[in-house]
Amino acid sequence: MRYVPIGPSSDRPGSEGHQVPSETEYREFYVAYGEAMAAWAIVEQNLLAVFHFHTAPREYAVGSGIYWKLQGFRARLDVTDAAVEASGRSAAELKEWKRISEKLGRKSKSRNKLAHYTPCYGREREGLERQMFLGDPKSPFSNSVIKKRDLEEWAASFDSLAKETIEFFLRAADERSSQP
Repeated sequence: MRYVPIGPSSDRPGSEGHQVPSETEYREFYVAYGEAMAAWAIVEQNLLAVFHFHTAPREYAVGSGIYWKLQGFRARLDVTDAAVEASGRSAAELKEWKRISEKLGRKSKSRNKLAHYTPCYGREREGLERQMFLGDPKSPFSNSVIKKRDLEEWAASFDSLAKETIEFFLRAADERSSQP
């Protein structure tokens, strides 16, 4: 099992009374964790579709190569914003993209927590139930605790954002294909 034991010293490995998460709790937590990460991967792939469409390279590999060469999501979002803004989209479409882009920027902060926080098992203090969670490695029980239900909510919000992003692309592509 992969987790950091957190909580009172009596909960630590080698101490009497140390417990591990149940196999079910452990698996359910990691399924939620993996699904949230996979949902974010789709967000990034759909952002690539918007970028590629608005930069219009002839070969898919060119747009994809540029996009994935950029270091970090913020850089990918910035170049996609620039491409959409320079594409001649209508004011309404640019306003819609700005709304989606701002949401992408906000949600990327949650994604960063998924990537950089530590899977933990423990309790904040005596009397509280032990549980699996993601915690900020600098201070696992700060206001950073991300529980299984949070991961499930994030995955759902990432799915929704991926859908908004690809729908923007599909409308733009449909508009282009219907032009003479």
